[in-house]
Order: sequence, then C-alpha cells, then structure tokens
Amino acid sequence: KKVLVICPASVKRQWCKEVQKFTDKSCVVIEGTQKHREQQYARDNTFFIVNYELIIKDLPVLNLRTWDMVIADEVSRIKNWKSKTKSAMIQVKTNFKLGLTATPIENNIQELYSIFSWINPDVLGTYWNFINEYCYFSSNTYGGFQITGIKDAKKLHETLKSTMTRRKKVE
Repeated sequence: KKVLVICPASVKRQWCKEVQKFTDKSCVVIEGTQKHREQQYARDNTFFIVNYELIIKDLPVLNLRTWDMVIADEVSRIKNWKSKTKSAMIQVKTNFKLGLTATPIENNIQELYSIFSWINPDVLGTYWNFINEYCYFSSNTYGGFQITGIKDAKKLHETLKSTMTRRKKVE
C-alpha cells in the first residue's frame, strides 16, 4: 500500500514514469522545501520517490509510518557502513526491503556486508562474526586491523544465494 523508493536524484522522475507505465498505482516525487515534502508524504499515494540526500533530512517524517516496502535503487550508495545515509536507512521502518544495483559488489567484502546489513541483517550476522567467518585480516600500524582477503567464497555465495539474484554481464 505504501512503497518508498530511494534512488539517485537524477532518476526520481524516471521511477515515477515507470511506476505509472507498469502499474495503476499513484506516485509522488518528493522534492521542495521541508514543509512541502511533509505535505507530499501525507498524500494518499502508493509510491513515494525520494533521493538519498533527503533520507537523512526527512527521517522524522518517514518514520511516522511503517512502509510496506522500501526499494533502494543503486543500493551501492550505502556501501560505506559508517555513512549517515546508511544509518538513516537502517532507521526507516519497513516490512520488506529490496536493493537494486548494477555496480559489482565483489571488489570489497565490507561493501557487501554494509548492503546486506541493511537488506537483511540476519543473513550475515554481526560484523565481528562476518569478518571472522569470511575474511582474512591482519593488524595494521594503528593498532586496528585490515581485511586482506576473502576466505570460503563458496560458502559466502551459498549463504547469499536465497537473498541475492546476481546476473553476469553476458546475461
């Protein structure tokens, strides 16, 4: 009934056109001043299209309801698990989440963790358990650690299989 689509600002209108093309549901592109956006969120639409930059600013209004679904287009925007955007997205109340990206996420295992910790935090567990199970790491010169590689990539792939659909470029 209420779907929040979070996407880059440059494709908000395109998302609305596609919703109208493929469904009979109403949609609104969220934009303008804070007061104007609050009025837009109060509308009786099905799809609410908002860009990533507004998630942080609009979090109090977004959390006046539990969204039936949140779709994150270019979910690789939350690949940094310490970012304000990622933190805000975790706080948005929703029943279902869908992340879409065309950006390969196999280059950095921490980015993969960040995205999946938003989509379904139970799949990979805590960060500490995740790195112990799937990462090689060593201490760095600052007294911390750095990840140096992936261990048991097949097991990781199997773990993510039911949660992730992956296409190769040739497909």
